[in-house]
Amino acid sequence: MKLKSISLICGFLGCFFVILSFSCQLYKIYKTKKADGTSWGLIVSQIITCILFGSSAGINIYLDGIINLPFFVSNASLLILFFIMIYFKRIYKDIII
Repeated sequence: MKLKSISLICGFLGCFFVILSFSCQLYKIYKTKKADGTSWGLIVSQIITCILFGSSAGINIYLDGIINLPFFVSNASLLILFFIMIYFKRIYKDIII
């Protein structure tokens, strides 16, 4: 049981930092009003990855229990962040500062 708790703590810490890393990228895009540093290939492949990993984590939560919850939470959160990144990329594409 102790190992399960350690796994959940490490999973949620990893979840926090991966979400933080992309949140920092979104903040930079928002502040500079430039999204040319992120490619459409990255965004599309990350959305597909989030959907597939999130589905896998959801199935594993159903089958194995809460131990897979950090992976589901991180992929669901990242999916939202990437849709926000698409929005920023579209509205800042023609802005020249």
